[in-house]
Amino acid sequence: DDGNGNIIVSVNGVRETLEEGDYERVNGLEIYLENLFISNIPKLTASAYLVFETETASPYWQTATIGIDGFKISASGNDSLIVKNNNAVDIEIQSIDIGPNQIYGEESGAGTVIVGGQNAKFTGNGFIDCTGVGNYFSEEVTVVYADQKTSAVYTFVGEEDLEGECTE
Repeated sequence: DDGNGNIIVSVNGVRETLEEGDYERVNGLEIYLENLFISNIPKLTASAYLVFETETASPYWQTATIGIDGFKISASGNDSLIVKNNNAVDIEIQSIDIGPNQIYGEESGAGTVIVGGQNAKFTGNGFIDCTGVGNYFSEEVTVVYADQKTSAVYTFVGEEDLEGECTE
């Protein structure tokens, strides 16, 4: 035995076998495995230090008026976007466009309210036209929202594009 062992990691039903030093993407989640310890005591199989990295937007998007805390854009069309309200007041999302695609709006029952400082997850298919896993995208994000205190309607256009890679 060279001292190396394996650990099985499952992320939302997708399983991968990893060993010390592996850096893998498992169902859209980046995982680095270090300090793997395999026990010889039955039922105590393994422990390890895992470093997780989700697909996150640039630092700009973390603090923008309408922020993006995370996203998953997949070639299979199973997409998600976590939108953060960085305003002090509650807002009602009326529409979200990524590039030419409206991912949330009239057709999808607009009206999600996001409390100030909180976030909401939007899911759907085909947010961006990804043609293959690993393909790069860069798209403008536009959000139309209403201030819940004043009822004023605003259009927010990100100063930076949303950039990333298409996942599985």
